[in-house]
Amino acid sequence: MADEIHALNKNEIQDIDYDTYFGEMDLTDEEKEDRKKLAEKFEKIFVMLFALLSGKEETEITAITKEFIIRYEIIATQYCKAKKTPSYITDYARYIVNEVVEATTQNTEVEYFTSQKRAKNVAANEANAVGNYRLQTEMVKQGYKTKEWRSKEDSHVRPTHADVDRKRIDIFKPFEVGNSLMMFPKDHSLGAQVKEIAGCRCTLRYFK
Repeated sequence: MADEIHALNKNEIQDIDYDTYFGEMDLTDEEKEDRKKLAEKFEKIFVMLFALLSGKEETEITAITKEFIIRYEIIATQYCKAKKTPSYITDYARYIVNEVVEATTQNTEVEYFTSQKRAKNVAANEANAVGNYRLQTEMVKQGYKTKEWRSKEDSHVRPTHADVDRKRIDIFKPFEVGNSLMMFPKDHSLGAQVKEIAGCRCTLRYFK
């Protein structure tokens, strides 16, 4: 979560309003509402996680981390309407919860890291991460053939994401985003760098 610290030092972390955050994205109204509800669920578990981590020993932190990986998996699996947790979600839940826990325990002196504001920021990011995965899998099932990267096209878009804006490729191929390969925005499965994932607001459009 080095990007969080960098952004915090530059006063770039803003308060998130879910209606505005998701409302401005290039998504259907139904998808926007789904992601808002997902973010609200994630926010609750991250608020709880921050509270439980306070003053805990390493063995206790390990147990808490395992518990919240499971909580994350349950929420994400329900959102994906899957009978069994997808391997992508299992791997990603382990990755992101460990990242959040590490950043929290290493920055206990910084109020932001256990704040509601951070819980909302993390929750919004995770709603997009899981939402983008679900959308990709649904479009594959529905027989869509290609996908197109869509950035917010504003001053906050990082140059590497602006470079792939409007690029259309085969639905089964990854985008080359900077030095990273990504199947969709916020995809971590191919080892994308954190700087290409954190805070990303990009979406995809799919075509038959």
